Amino acid sequence: MEAVNLLSSNKYTEKQIGYLFISVLVNSNSDLIRLINNGIKNDLASRNPTFMNLALHCIANVGSREMAEAFAADIPRILVAGDTMDSVKQSAALCLLCLNRTSPDLVPMGEWTARVVHLLNDQHLGVVTSATSLITTLAQKSPDDFKTSVSLAIARLSRVRLSWNMQLTSVCCR
Repeated sequence: MEAVNLLSSNKYTEKQIGYLFISVLVNSNSDLIRLINNGIKNDLASRNPTFMNLALHCIANVGSREMAEAFAADIPRILVAGDTMDSVKQSAALCLLCLNRTSPDLVPMGEWTARVVHLLNDQHLGVVTSATSLITTLAQKSPDDFKTSVSLAIARLSRVRLSWNMQLTSVCCR
């Protein structure tokens, strides 16, 4: 119960300890899941990227069906929102990937799937790699929704390759 109380703290260290305790020691059938879900909802709504990352990591680590039911609709919105920071996008993509693996029937396919493909053009390589993992898994579930991702992935790989060649050339010519 004390760990749940730590989630409502505004101090990072206390909140981190609460999430760590929940991630490691609370099982998915615990009576505290509803209280934990409320604390997580508050942190996801806070728009504080540090607290959002802690909440997303907890959801992914616990990965219970109850958490998938509670957050499977919220996480895609966070992932494709224009004002979401890169580190949160990365965590949201990986969290959604974990939820899809544990409860694939609860992850809704919707308008966000077309927008997640455009994360392949993101400047942050961590966002691109986590989006790629998510798209690969979702494309196995619904291939028609992700046909456009092939051309974007090829274009991105070409840009990465060209960038790498340019860096290699500039190092060799010095």
